[in-house]
Amino acid sequence: MKQNDAHSKVVELPSDPDHRDLWFELRLIKENHLRHLDQDIKEVKKDLKESRQEVNQRIDKLDNRIWWLVGLVTVTMLGVIAQVVVG
Repeated sequence: MKQNDAHSKVVELPSDPDHRDLWFELRLIKENHLRHLDQDIKEVKKDLKESRQEVNQRIDKLDNRIWWLVGLVTVTMLGVIAQVVVG
């Protein structure tokens, strides 16, 4: 008897009933394992996406703080230069 497995390969089923039972059990275990792996991969991708968004938000906040600091330094330097020139 021939059977198509999950990867569309035609395989020869064992003729011995015990071997056939083992073959089906192994196939079931393999399919369940692959299904769980797929679920785990999807969960990890989701977590990674959420982590990436959180990191991007923190970087944006830091970037804004740096620009404020650059602005304050620039204004301070312009004030000092103005006092030296005028003063």
